[in-house]
Amino acid sequence: MESESDQPAKRSAQRQLKTYEAVRSRVKTQGPSRAFALFTLWSAIVVAMYVGVFLFSFGNRTVSEAVDAGGYAWNGILVFPILVFSSLASGARERFGIRTKPPLGHWIVIGLVIVGFVVLAWLSLSGVDYPWALNLLMMVTIFFTIASRSIRQLRDKRASNSDRWEAEPLNRSARCSTALIGLVMGLLVATSTQTWFPLLSAVVMMLLAVMLMGWQTRWGFPSTGYEWAPIHWVAFGITISMLFLMTILLSRTAWITTPISLATGVFILLVMLSASLLPLRAGHKQL
Repeated sequence: MESESDQPAKRSAQRQLKTYEAVRSRVKTQGPSRAFALFTLWSAIVVAMYVGVFLFSFGNRTVSEAVDAGGYAWNGILVFPILVFSSLASGARERFGIRTKPPLGHWIVIGLVIVGFVVLAWLSLSGVDYPWALNLLMMVTIFFTIASRSIRQLRDKRASNSDRWEAEPLNRSARCSTALIGLVMGLLVATSTQTWFPLLSAVVMMLLAVMLMGWQTRWGFPSTGYEWAPIHWVAFGITISMLFLMTILLSRTAWITTPISLATGVFILLVMLSASLLPLRAGHKQL
């Protein structure tokens, strides 16, 4: 009797094991989904923009020229969003469960691109002039280095489209983190024309370092990136673009006045605050 009663349990366990092996095999073979390819393409745009803005804002200037122009004082506006983005993106990759690794040649190309970027930065700090076309070339190279595999996948009609990126209402931690990101970015921009801005920027970077140490906590940015849907990344893309633009205008022109910086900072806060409350219902949007 005991052996007969164990048979259904054994058969159930065997079915579960076969299902697990099938899912595991499918994950290994199908590769990233189209939704993740689109996200990687968007990430490539962000990184290329960051490099281009950095070189355009601080490139072809000696250290003394950059300091006299106040260029490095606004570096915090540029650094903060890219550090937050890298942490958020790690959570997005975890959401998609990506296990495929780029080939060795991909990492070699990335290494060469990084070396090229460092060389251009070193030339600027050394006061050596170089054609501005190299900055544009660096942006394009970085973009295609990161996005090439995603572009190929998006062009492949046989690529997996099984992962639907559904927009779900954020949990409390992710909602608070999203609003906090908007508050800090808005504050950085709103105070960028003030003489005490460098002090505020230093304080923000120290607080960011504390946040990054809580990498695996539910309050950490990777957890927030895991929760974010396309609507949240679009809002973040709008705000990060505004920070990049403000960095260029502040370091290269005298166009930005206190009213402009305040209005821009408030707008950034409202965009991210609104995103933290969206969507109002589950399954609102898919990719």
